[in-house]
Amino acid sequence: MYRLGIDPQDRTEFVQVGTHNLLTSIAQEPGTLAMGATHQDVFGATNYIFELYRDDDHYQVHAQSPQFQQYQQVAQRVVRDKTVLELTPQVLRSQAAALRVSGPNDLVVRGLFLTAKPGQTATIRQRVSERVDRLAFSEPDTLAVYAATVATDETQWVILEVYRNAHAIVTGDHDLTHTLADVVTQQFSRHLAPDALVIQGSLSFE
Repeated sequence: MYRLGIDPQDRTEFVQVGTHNLLTSIAQEPGTLAMGATHQDVFGATNYIFELYRDDDHYQVHAQSPQFQQYQQVAQRVVRDKTVLELTPQVLRSQAAALRVSGPNDLVVRGLFLTAKPGQTATIRQRVSERVDRLAFSEPDTLAVYAATVATDETQWVILEVYRNAHAIVTGDHDLTHTLADVVTQQFSRHLAPDALVIQGSLSFE
């Protein structure tokens, strides 16, 4: 996961080269499972980038690809500040249909950032797993849920929920912010607007 700050005047070029990177990678790299380029503020100055690979070897394939090299050249020039978090997947699930979205769209990515109470990692994993088990049956507008811990600190969780639109957030039958309230010491959320989002279909891991 990357948090990237850019000058809004560079946004058009940044989004264009990022979108090309995502769409080309998901089409040509079987080990690239999901990628998302999102922004938090209306100006597009604060951006969250999410990437999911089958393993490190497949990440290296992507890192050497022409489309990533092109993106990196632009990013090195326009990114003003950068925070990188390596995440360890705990629970991953996506709907059966693959997703390829770019340009104007109604999708919303909700990022939940949690600090677990000591000894509650297994409980959080179980509750998230129970939530995603219902995706295909009762929440067709929840397209994917990814839950991971920060590689250097398993008490820090990042949970990404991909919704078809903002309405789907409030109509979902299971809100993790309430479900996990008793096993975390703090949590906050960010609603992120995707500039491009690509997901291989039928991802499942726990």
